[in-house]
Amino acid sequence: MKVTFVYPKFEKFLESVEKMSSEREFFTVGKFTCPPSLGIPILASVTPGDVEINFVDDNAGEKIDFDDGTDIYAINSFTPQGTRALEIAAECKARGKTVVAGGMFPSFMSEEFSGLVDSVCIGEGEYTWGELLSDYKNGCLKPVYKSSKPVDMAAMPEPRRDIFYNKTCYDWDEDLIQLTRGCLYNCAMCIIPRHMGTRLRFKPIDMAVREISHLKFENVYLTDDSLFFPHRNMREYAEAFFRAVEPLGKKFFVSSTLALNSETSFLDLAARAGVRNFYCTLNVDPLSIKLLQGDKVARAKFKALVEELKSRDINFFASFGIGRDWDDDSIADRVLELCEFAGITTSEFFIFSPYPGSAHWDRLSSQNRIISRQWHKYNGANVVFKPAKMSEDKLYERFVDCWKGFYEMNSKRNLAHMEPSVWVGDEMTVSKSLKKKGVEREAAITGISIISPLGNDTATVLKALRDCRDGISAATKIDTSKFSSHLCAEVKGFDYSSNMSAVELEEYTDPYIRMAINGARMALADAGLDFSKVEKAAVVLATCNAGLNSGEVEYLKKYGFDCPEFDRSVSLQSEFYSLSKAVAGALKSPAQCWMVNTACSGSTAAIGLAEVLIESGKCDVVLVGGADAVALSNYAGFSAIKVVSAEKIAPFSTPVGLNIGEGAAFWVLENHAKALLRKAKCYGKVIGHATTGDAHHPTQPDPRGDGAYRTMRNAVRNAGLDVSDIGCINAHGSGTAANDRSESKGIAKFCGQTQIPVTSTKSYMGHCMGATGILEATCQLISMNDNFIPPTLRNSGARAGCEITAVGGRGIQKNYDCFLSANYAFAGNNAAIVVAKRDFVKYEKTPASGKKRPVISGLGGISALGAGISENLANLRAGKVGIEKIKRFDSPRMAGMVELPNLRTFDRRLDFSGMNRISSYATIAAKCALDSAKFAVKRDNCEDIGLAVSVCRGSSETAHMDSVFGDENHRGDIGCFSNVTANSTAGWVSKALEIKGTNITLTPGPNGGLQSLAFASDVISDAAAKQMLALAADEIYKQEIDGYDIIGNLRSGKEESNFKLNYDSDFKTVMGEGAAAVLIEDIQTASERGANIYGEILGFGSAMDIDGFTGANLGSEGLKKAVAQALEISGVKSSEIDLILWSPRGCAQDAKFVALRDALFPGLPMVTTVFNTGYVETSSSLLTLACVLKALSEGEQLWPQRSGVKALDDVPVPENPKRILCVASSHIGNNYAAIIGRQ
Repeated sequence: MKVTFVYPKFEKFLESVEKMSSEREFFTVGKFTCPPSLGIPILASVTPGDVEINFVDDNAGEKIDFDDGTDIYAINSFTPQGTRALEIAAECKARGKTVVAGGMFPSFMSEEFSGLVDSVCIGEGEYTWGELLSDYKNGCLKPVYKSSKPVDMAAMPEPRRDIFYNKTCYDWDEDLIQLTRGCLYNCAMCIIPRHMGTRLRFKPIDMAVREISHLKFENVYLTDDSLFFPHRNMREYAEAFFRAVEPLGKKFFVSSTLALNSETSFLDLAARAGVRNFYCTLNVDPLSIKLLQGDKVARAKFKALVEELKSRDINFFASFGIGRDWDDDSIADRVLELCEFAGITTSEFFIFSPYPGSAHWDRLSSQNRIISRQWHKYNGANVVFKPAKMSEDKLYERFVDCWKGFYEMNSKRNLAHMEPSVWVGDEMTVSKSLKKKGVEREAAITGISIISPLGNDTATVLKALRDCRDGISAATKIDTSKFSSHLCAEVKGFDYSSNMSAVELEEYTDPYIRMAINGARMALADAGLDFSKVEKAAVVLATCNAGLNSGEVEYLKKYGFDCPEFDRSVSLQSEFYSLSKAVAGALKSPAQCWMVNTACSGSTAAIGLAEVLIESGKCDVVLVGGADAVALSNYAGFSAIKVVSAEKIAPFSTPVGLNIGEGAAFWVLENHAKALLRKAKCYGKVIGHATTGDAHHPTQPDPRGDGAYRTMRNAVRNAGLDVSDIGCINAHGSGTAANDRSESKGIAKFCGQTQIPVTSTKSYMGHCMGATGILEATCQLISMNDNFIPPTLRNSGARAGCEITAVGGRGIQKNYDCFLSANYAFAGNNAAIVVAKRDFVKYEKTPASGKKRPVISGLGGISALGAGISENLANLRAGKVGIEKIKRFDSPRMAGMVELPNLRTFDRRLDFSGMNRISSYATIAAKCALDSAKFAVKRDNCEDIGLAVSVCRGSSETAHMDSVFGDENHRGDIGCFSNVTANSTAGWVSKALEIKGTNITLTPGPNGGLQSLAFASDVISDAAAKQMLALAADEIYKQEIDGYDIIGNLRSGKEESNFKLNYDSDFKTVMGEGAAAVLIEDIQTASERGANIYGEILGFGSAMDIDGFTGANLGSEGLKKAVAQALEISGVKSSEIDLILWSPRGCAQDAKFVALRDALFPGLPMVTTVFNTGYVETSSSLLTLACVLKALSEGEQLWPQRSGVKALDDVPVPENPKRILCVASSHIGNNYAAIIGRQ
């Protein structure tokens, strides 16, 4: 025998309310699908074991299979399911099937089923169900089965929840349990007293505890409205129950009216037991009726109750019934005012429908006020009776007003709290419906700061945008008298001391660092976050010029100008990586730090990286921003290449040329789910990004606009959007002839036939270098939220050669949901992001089907020991040391200098013409890695392979700086200027090897090669590229060596000629130069290619130490944290590590590595190339890894270590290490750990 239980569909509150179509995208409390009531699982539990059971949930869209051999179709329904229950019954009957009906609705409206069912079960069904089944078997089924006595709850088995546990269609992962039956009260709308009697019956507590312990879900709905009744026997039962279930760790949803036991001790007990949601029906009992009528005492008590519950982490869920005979046209206003007064953020609203079996039904029937017997309308969302004090239409309007008004009141800050709270352990999570919207993977913008030529807060900037007022005027911070243009877009009227102490202002003298620290703190304050307390956090920073004003000091001093002393602080402030140490220190945060430097596209690329860190779950909060300050040498460089306009900029129009600007902007990106839970405001969300390489020219963009097109296309694809979804493009719009012409072609190709407004906010702020991307995106974001597209100022029509017409006039007033912001830089580094409004959901970002496994399949490098890993390895094994007296330029120092191979014969397919040394090193290392992997970059795969390049600094700036400060006309050096940006190396490598995919340059400081490894590994893991080159490169030049000598960073004498580990100095080392590269791809891709897999990247960790800006970072907390992260992510125990690779500086900073080894990895060998090659700042860690993996792949020995410490050098290396730990740390405070696995 087979029985199929059927649970008919019922319309939820909001499903049938067309006026709520937009609100219900997120406001799902009135439409979510939940498991069936306990009626069917209870009947399933008392069904004899020889009867096969099937369950069909009509709410989930499940279809009844009339050919599956079912003997009886059992339909269980409440009144709102009545219409559908009757339809299903009719269909069953028409097919000649046996069908029975039971539940609340058939119990009181059995006549509705006349002729449609074989039997109706009235009342509680536990005792009659077995009788019905027996009668069916015997062929004597009766038309009515009516319960003759109350069910003994102590005699009932546990409900059969397994019949729906396997279904995935429910919005609410919550179990239900019933503890009591019957009710003492006779509320107007309730049918329980008539259905179950007025005597309370209790499930024995031991049975309840046992049943709850068997439940699948952590969140449990107690279906009883009576648990909080103040009556003595109910209170005693509830207290005993709460004490008994406390050890179970469940989270309970309870319900009641305001006629409840609200004693403090009882609420404490409930909270300890795990009560987290309190559902309260209002406008039904005398207390709540007085409350809605404005009684001051009742209102005060109600507010106090809500606050008492909230203080115990119990969410108050109000359920307002409207349409009572005393309710008039003001009911919606009174309900909403009460919600605001009491701080209610979770609520539902229903029209007080008369259910058959209730006193309310009887009264309205007797008064002839029932106007509909369409039972599906009895769902609380339709008017089925004549109201007393308003029309049916007016009552419906007030019902909609309640929902829409409550949504408007709460959606911006309380969206995650508008549904019942859901808990996992002691942590609250967003609801399943919000999870389906993808909020757990979204990067919400919860904080903004802006320091710009337009103003220093968003309101001022927005007003300037609307007023068409630019921030470009005569330069005041630099002397432009020698140049053809005297215009500059400068930050004015900003007080650095507003967010920095006097001590900090004395320590940080460079304006770009001051702007950055202020901007970072302002954004975090706007977000309401204490960054130092965020456990999973990151800082992603961007700049183009970095501390160029500080770097100029060295040359001002060289040419006899009056200037500050060039000391350790000024030297450090001049470096690209100084910003991460300054910002981390200012925020007192050990968060991982990323420093992006793709020149003018840097902060846009940084936003994309921040988005990835959030979406991947690696971080809950990422502070991302960019800063650049105007500097004479930068202005001179752009003047030298003749792209600076003497007039105010007019992108895509005339005049041709750019204006130099400065500024800083920061965003706080936050896991959207967590932002919602903490009720953070949300400006929007970053939903897509892309970076690409032009592979064309070191300074000029691809004239076809191909790079711009591919970048925008990839960003929109990454966002899961179509071109037509983009409401506006904030273009790079630099104003120069080549850039505007190229970009306009790319935009035209990207848009195709779709008309998308294009604007350039550089017409307001000039070109703010590395900060320009986030400054422009901020302008566009605040404009989008104001339904506005700013104009491109001074637009007099499209310039010849430009294929688009930018927005002009006073801009466009337009409601749009998302925009694309793109920037393009020297070296062909392109970046774009897609930003959407906070409630935009019409996109589908397809996550990769499972994380890919990144492996290293190619190795390359060049150092003082030779070109190629094999040559380096051979010389290492021979004990060769490449450190010798510097001959390339005049210096008394020694270093590990690279002797380039004959570039004409190294690889005739590569064009090294015009390359600086660091780019030549990088290109050689990259090509070696590709050759090692047997991988050829071709036209059909060049977009699938990307570059992640790390450098400490770019090529030598000396020629340009000498031209600026050694010439009274500040002429600048054209050839040098185009190569001094940190990303020029990536541009040269990209061009030489024709690599057009993901392209990023990182400048995190020493050991940045490991961060490149992490970035590239994540790109592969996320299937964002098929192959990635992780690359690090360093070049030694005179000014660098001289500067390091001045501040005491270099060894001398015997300590230099015989470079060993020596703790007598905090900073001193012997420098080296070179490059290292590894090719990374997915293990499946590598295997299918037949590549040699050298190792798998299992995990990575990163953390910052806070040791004062000029401190040596001698502490070990950050390193320990980085290693712990890497071990956790890798799933590797410390005892499973076989070998440690390190990159010592050769000074006191290295003691932490030895201490770490002794504490966590006692006796393990530590391997490095540093004492053979010199300390190659960015590359040593990656070079050591490449050499070790090469040696192990050949089954050969490593090389003798020469740290000078016997306890390190004499430790034997295991023959076949399976787990390798790479560690790195430096005075910058960055700490890295990577774990490589080998087969």
